[in-house]
Amino acid sequence: MRRFEPTALPEGKLERLLELASIAPSVGLSQPWRFLGLGRITMPATIDYSAVMAVHTLWLAARAEGIGMGWVSILDATEMAEILDTPPEWTLIGYFCLG
Repeated sequence: MRRFEPTALPEGKLERLLELASIAPSVGLSQPWRFLGLGRITMPATIDYSAVMAVHTLWLAARAEGIGMGWVSILDATEMAEILDTPPEWTLIGYFCLG
């Protein structure tokens, strides 16, 4: 459940938040980002994006604890699915190093 304040954001706050988001870690320096508010019904891929947000939260939490995290993108998703013996309906989001 989301709860929003009824008052407007302070002047410049949205721009500052988007500026910070634009320097988020990315695979292959894939910025700049574009932010639009669409949902899962109109964009089914947002379920994968939600998983990525969970990874991002893990990344931030790890860094807050002084733990490093990396996103490995030089692998074959099909081969990894075979190695990990995952169900065919699963989607590989990433392979992560934590430590």
